[in-house]
Amino acid sequence: EQSGRPKKRKKKKNALYEMRIRSMCASNACSLEVSYLHLMSREPTLAIWIVDAPRDVLDVLRETATRHTLRLFPGFATIHDEVHVRIADIPILDSLRDLRRSHLDCLVKVNGVVTRRSAVYPQLKMAYYDCI
Repeated sequence: EQSGRPKKRKKKKNALYEMRIRSMCASNACSLEVSYLHLMSREPTLAIWIVDAPRDVLDVLRETATRHTLRLFPGFATIHDEVHVRIADIPILDSLRDLRRSHLDCLVKVNGVVTRRSAVYPQLKMAYYDCI
């Protein structure tokens, strides 16, 4: 360079998550943790969408993370079918008692202790079909 200083290398935008993908594959795992706070600072629109429509956005993130992982590690498909994207660091904690209908199909963060659980029993025991 003319000024005698070395050029600064631009960091890749996805260097953090590429490093996490490499670490995930090195430990033979299939879950990629994405920080919500990082999303808010880098891609605020995506962060809003992930809260309002988590099913759709997580599907896209899963497909994208899987595709990128397969680009880096083509053999990943022989070990795992896909990369599961997990959202961490959600700043707002909702109380279980405060959950309402408006929270349906939205991403919420709750804290609690499971004190009792029961098995899920199927409603249908036997079915007969007449095929015409």
